[in-house]
Parts: sequence; C-alpha cells; structure tokens
Amino acid sequence: SHKGFYLYGPSIRISKNLASKYNHELFVFVSILPLGDYIKPLGNFSFEDAYKIYKEQLESCKEADVIMFQTFSDMKDVRAALLAAKETVTTPIVFDVTFEKNLRTSTGTDPLTALNICQSMGADMFGINCGLKPDEMLPIVEILIKKSRIPLIVQPNGGIPKLVDGKTVFDSD
Repeated sequence: SHKGFYLYGPSIRISKNLASKYNHELFVFVSILPLGDYIKPLGNFSFEDAYKIYKEQLESCKEADVIMFQTFSDMKDVRAALLAAKETVTTPIVFDVTFEKNLRTSTGTDPLTALNICQSMGADMFGINCGLKPDEMLPIVEILIKKSRIPLIVQPNGGIPKLVDGKTVFDSD
C-alpha cells in the first residue's frame, strides 16, 4: 500500500520547524527505499507503475532539503526513481546503491555502471550503503573515486546482521 505517502509532507514540515528552532544550518533529508519488489521481468512492477509510485512519493517531499534514495540494487528501479525525481523535485538527489562482496548488486550490476547511470540521469551525489563492512567497501570506493564527477557518500554497516540468542548482532564493530 502506498497510502502512507501523505505523511511525508507533515513530517518534513515538523522536522524543518524543529530544525529552525535549534540551528538554521540543519537540513531535512527524506529517505526513500526501493519498492520491495523488482521491476518486470524479475518482479511484478511495470516500469510505468514504479515511476508513478516514486512520483507520488516525491510530490509530497518537495519541502525536504535533500532526497536520499537508499539501498537500491536494480538499475531499472534506479532509473524509474531518478526519472521521477528529476521530473518532480528540484531538491538535491543522493542515490545509494547496495553491493555485495562480489562487487555487484544483487541483480549483477557493477559499481561503475551504477555510478554512470546515476551521474548521467542527474543524481547530485552517489553512494554505497548497507550490507558490507567498511573494509569490504574499500574496493568499491577505489573504483568509484577514479571516475565519479559528483560527490560520493559511503555508508557501511557492521556486516549482515545475525540473530544470536534472540539478539541482533553484527560481526564487525
């Protein structure tokens, strides 16, 4: 269900109001995640439906200072989201893609291809996030830093979370 998008606008306004009370240098970011299923033929969404869903989300995000798309792995999904963003908001766009240890997304895209798609479609910043530990991201960063024309952001985590004795733990500090 996509009915929760109406909450973005009020949430952004509340956040901006709070930020202005403490420091005018604070920025309100909106984080948008993938749809939860792939675009056809890998999944059930058509490109057009994905585009419409992202556009609907973004319509309510126009007051944000930055739009941050995070944890994407399918380049069709990336294209739908970026196309919707560039046609809907003037807000700076950060795009984070998630890679695996084999230096590919779960759908097989390499870092340079992902960067080139995002740069060519107008992302203002490109990033990698989730899944990998800091040292596992280093080879990807070394590839990206040589070719990026836009700022990079690197957001590792402590590896893939595991459930141990009923608690979520990470195998890295």
